[in-house]
Amino acid sequence: MIKSLKSELKKTILNHANSFATSKTNWQSEFKNTLLNNHLDPEVLKIDKELYNLVKDFELLKYVNPINIEKEKIAFFKNKFTVNPSFKYRPINIDPYLLKRKLYSMKADKIEDIEIQKMYENTISAYADKIDLLATLGTKRFFYNSLGYFGSPSDTDLRNARYLLSLPNIDDERKIGKKLTANDAKIAFEKSFDFYDFKAKVKISKDLAAEAMVLNQQKTVLVNEDAFFSKKELDFLVHHEIGVHMVTTMNSNLQPIKLFNIGTPVNTYTQEGLAVLSEYLSGNLTLKRLRILGLRVIAIDMMVKKKDFKTIFNYITTEYNIDKEEAFMLLTRVFRGGGFTKDFLYLKGFANFYKLWNSGYDLTPLLIGKTSIMHYQTIVEMMERKLLKKPKYISEALLNPQTHKNGTILEYIVNGLI
Repeated sequence: MIKSLKSELKKTILNHANSFATSKTNWQSEFKNTLLNNHLDPEVLKIDKELYNLVKDFELLKYVNPINIEKEKIAFFKNKFTVNPSFKYRPINIDPYLLKRKLYSMKADKIEDIEIQKMYENTISAYADKIDLLATLGTKRFFYNSLGYFGSPSDTDLRNARYLLSLPNIDDERKIGKKLTANDAKIAFEKSFDFYDFKAKVKISKDLAAEAMVLNQQKTVLVNEDAFFSKKELDFLVHHEIGVHMVTTMNSNLQPIKLFNIGTPVNTYTQEGLAVLSEYLSGNLTLKRLRILGLRVIAIDMMVKKKDFKTIFNYITTEYNIDKEEAFMLLTRVFRGGGFTKDFLYLKGFANFYKLWNSGYDLTPLLIGKTSIMHYQTIVEMMERKLLKKPKYISEALLNPQTHKNGTILEYIVNGLI
């Protein structure tokens, strides 16, 4: 209540000052926020440094990926899909209690600007929740902590998923073969680095539940050793992983504060929403890809309703005729850690960010780092006040949309999402 009053008071004072300055003085500016202080509060810099040093090496996905995927896949298939996999994980070398105590000892309430204060307080609370996730890795409690942090599919999410899964195949997509390997992906990612003119690394990995992923602090893209790609799939991965995930990593390193490098709360929704939008804008989105995102929503909803791995596997392979290898990897993503609800945010994010982009919303401020749409106005204000730098790197797909390459059928399908 007090924070809301502070926010409203700040807006009222700023509006009044702007009205007075424009009507009674010679002051002119495109943005009224330039009336505010254009120097970072020392308390912001202090809290930012403390927070960064505390959580900079906290890569949740690095620990959540099982280390025995291939072994469990072989056993699952050998047992005719009747015995649930038992995943194992890397040892965790943190003290959750100590880390949370240090987080909550930070005095973010000393930050003068109420909106910036709220952004740091929200981030501190979010990291405490992520610590709970890591501390319960491989247990039933992990699933409930995941629900608390990421949430679960809504009725709208389920409607969108079922809509995509009810559609007939697009003939052109049925002819596409998967002939490109992890080495081809490595070359494509490295070529993309040249386009953006930044230095990063690509490594091929054995233990990934995804086809590829970016490790933020290491500025590294990991590629699944066993993955195969069609040309279009590899192209959309380049725009997804490099055009958004690596671009935001690189932009975050250019900011005067580290908050956007470690990430604001549940930035997965914004990051993945923008990343799938980038696939679409580059002209590389397919109905098959959208169906996979829809299947993730269905699988997570079934998991929330207490269905186990083998039950969901048999359901989606029978009901939706999905390849068994693909179904196993999809459910490995969903069940890793003990039940990881994160993946429903891809379709949810895409549906909502597509609408924003289509309405002319400027999405580029969100590229400054691992941001959350909930803090969009604060980020824009900080840019206008010169407290943050505008993003140096802009996603190629946002700069030069090629949506016509998706085809009229896919365009129609995307517009059917709500």
